[in-house]
Amino acid sequence: METRADRFTIRHYEPADYPMLEEWWEGHGAPPMHEDMIPVSTCVVMMDGEPVASGSVFPCNNNFVAFFHGMVTRPGLGMREARLALEALQDGLDIIMRTGGHTLLLGTVPEGAMLRGAKIMGFSPTGGPVQGVGRFVKPLN
Repeated sequence: METRADRFTIRHYEPADYPMLEEWWEGHGAPPMHEDMIPVSTCVVMMDGEPVASGSVFPCNNNFVAFFHGMVTRPGLGMREARLALEALQDGLDIIMRTGGHTLLLGTVPEGAMLRGAKIMGFSPTGGPVQGVGRFVKPLN
């Protein structure tokens, strides 16, 4: 039986990825994150060797809190592929969070598909036209 791990891998963002991410954000009607803002703690999800999703973690000086921004999937993915890609992205973000000792991931996403994607990743919406979302990441013992 094929598992998510058979099809999905996660890698670090590279500056050469920016035009692709900019196209994805624009394809979803979301404002692109400025290239200089993208932190090294950004994951790119690969499905069958092709990039399909991305998101960034901005760790804070507070040891427990980090911010999430820039979540995006490749336009044109089917619902199943998008869901699996976001679940893989969640795994990558959790690794970053645990490595830094962070346990609370906060962020904002626009209403609509991005909010649905955040919910898939375990975020809880807090209300408003732009949703603030938060998710606790349990440390590994």
